[in-house]
Amino acid sequence: MEGLKVEWRRTDTKALVHLYQDGESRAEVQQQDYHDRAHFFTDQIQHGNFSLLLENLRAEDEGKYACKVYRNQRQVFSINRNLELRLVDTVFNLQMFLVVCPNILMFLAFVLWGVSEGSLFESASCSALYFLRPLMLLWAA
Repeated sequence: MEGLKVEWRRTDTKALVHLYQDGESRAEVQQQDYHDRAHFFTDQIQHGNFSLLLENLRAEDEGKYACKVYRNQRQVFSINRNLELRLVDTVFNLQMFLVVCPNILMFLAFVLWGVSEGSLFESASCSALYFLRPLMLLWAA
């Protein structure tokens, strides 16, 4: 497509993530951090798809990105996107699962032990400790 230029930039650092100009991707002008990681769907341009694929995501990739499309050096389209990495949430949920589940199981085990053995005071004390332990860990965190 004649006279088409598409650029993806980080809006917070003004870094050039990817540039498509004169019918080809121009990797030589993009910032070094994005070499071999930022790809453009050149076969989808005729359908109006100017999407960017960013591979091997890093924590520092999180931020705001802007896509600007120029036709004959005149801006015809612009969009801003925010990239948020969700891996941290997944790891946190896994850690919470590993902290809470064993304590809940021990709580239930002591309740059942107390009911079967008849020593309710001892089982109530032990089960209360295992019930409160995840709450104390959350409070400390």
